[in-house]
Formats: sequence, C-alpha cells, structure tokens
Amino acid sequence: RVLLTCRTDGAYVLLVEVGQKDEREQQEELDKQVLSIVEEDVTHVRIERALGAVEIEERAGDLGEEWWIVAPYEAPADPPAARGVARTAAILEERRVLEEAAEDLGQYGLDDPALVITVTADGLEAPVVMRIGGETGSKDGRYLQIEGESEIRIVPTHQVRSLDKGVDDLRDRRLVRFGVGSATRIQITAPTGPVDLLRADGVWRVGGAEGPRADRRAVEDLLADLTTTRVQRFRDGDDPTLMLDEPVRTLT
Repeated sequence: RVLLTCRTDGAYVLLVEVGQKDEREQQEELDKQVLSIVEEDVTHVRIERALGAVEIEERAGDLGEEWWIVAPYEAPADPPAARGVARTAAILEERRVLEEAAEDLGQYGLDDPALVITVTADGLEAPVVMRIGGETGSKDGRYLQIEGESEIRIVPTHQVRSLDKGVDDLRDRRLVRFGVGSATRIQITAPTGPVDLLRADGVWRVGGAEGPRADRRAVEDLLADLTTTRVQRFRDGDDPTLMLDEPVRTLT
C-alpha cells in the first residue's frame, strides 16, 4: 500500500476495492458451506459406515504435517486420499435447509444414517457430528443433520461419495516412505542369485565399500520405481494362494 501512494488515486482505489471484493467472495463461499472452515483447519475426521469406522488425524512429521490413520489401527494415511476427505468435509455445500422438516427422521434415512462424519477443526468450538441419510427425489442430493440440531440440510451427492471412504481407501499406497537420496543399501534375493549394493561416499558399489562400482543409472531407476510406485489394491496377507511364505524375490 505504501507503494500505491506513488500511483494515481484511481489505481489506488481500484486495488483496494479488488481486495475487498476477494474478502467478500471468500466469506460468501464460507456462508454456503455446512461448516464455516477451510481445509487447512481440519485436524481429525472420523467416518462411520456399515462396513466399519475409520479415523484420520493430522500430525507433525519429519516432512511437515502428515495424515495418519488412528483407527481401527495406526498407520500412515495416503496423502491425496486423506487431504481429499479433509477438503470435502470442510467445503461440504449446504444447498438447502428444510426449516419445517418432518419429525419422522426415517423419511430422510436419518434414523439409521448411511454415514456419520465427525469433524474436528480449528475454529470449531467442539467436534461436529454430521449424520447423512438417504437421497433426495432428484438423486443429486443427500439429507444431512448435525447432531444436536433440528434442521435438515441437503448436500450434494457427489461430495458425500468423496466422504464415503473405508480404511483401505485411506491407507498409504506408497510402497516406501523415503526419498531416493536417503537410501544407503539395497539387498535383493532372486533366482539368479543375491545382489548387495552399498552406497559409500556417494558412490553405489556391488558387494561392499571396496567392491566395483554399480551402474548408477540402473540403481537410481530402481529407487525411483520404489518411491513412485503406488499400491493398486490390498489383499489378505494370510491368503496361502499368494505364496508369500516362499517368495520368488525379496528386496530390502
């Protein structure tokens, strides 16, 4: 603003009005939401559905804030999936409010809700429990009621789908959680024989620190594959048909 004093009055007034307009638009967007928060405010989400409940929580990690699954077990969450849930929970749109809703919640599927979403966020005095019921007649909306309130809201069906996630949807799909540059040793067992690679003084060598140089590009390609490959789906590790007790290859 100090620099603007060197410009014409017209430019000064115009820029101030643009800033005010941005603030008004942001507030208007918040007013359309069920919760007046943004994605960055969300710290904890619990999703309850017929197939089971899952909870995710944002924690401080080595690389900044990270999302973790904290129930039904504790494990890293998949960053894009967890952020997607947090974002949708924050910006869930309130399309309409039924001020004179029928007392029979069964009409809206809220007597036995398909989903119960509990959101904890900065800016909220307490966690908010949102019960989500059936579809509207047009199928593009779902009924929602906040625990402790009598009003029934209508929210978009596509946003509800984004919240309908189970633990396998939110599990970390990265094979490994380290960067290429942090790897120091690679051990492989395979039918063709074992391979032992060691990084010494920034150089990859075969068989130990005194061994011959390894093909740098081949090692970097292997690490790049490990750090970028994502899991497609999860199977029960106790399934004997997977033959994991006698693996063809192992990589450490």
